[in-house]
Amino acid sequence: MCNAGAFVIGFSAAGGILQLGVSVMSEFFPKSKAKVTSIYMMMGGLANFVIPLITGYLSNIGLQYIIVLDFTFALLALITAIIVFIRYYRVFIIPENDVRFGERKFSIRLNTIKHRG
Repeated sequence: MCNAGAFVIGFSAAGGILQLGVSVMSEFFPKSKAKVTSIYMMMGGLANFVIPLITGYLSNIGLQYIIVLDFTFALLALITAIIVFIRYYRVFIIPENDVRFGERKFSIRLNTIKHRG
């Protein structure tokens, strides 16, 4: 049962996050999409190599430290996602009729352009 659940979570969640990350990075840097994609994928490959080394070392000290490391990475990912979310709405002009979450709170450039014109 656990293996089936892990497969479903890994197949549905991890794959979508990978494409979403590449897509957002490509929007921020449209002139160098190939470079952004390669850097993004290389960092994923580096993590696939380094994280097992770190968790192997931590398992010798105590298994609870692996959970602490995982929690730390999750917290850093949340903070980074919030920063990217806010930055996205400040960099790109989103139309008023767009249904994206947070458009009114973070779209400073759109409001500034309307008041000038």
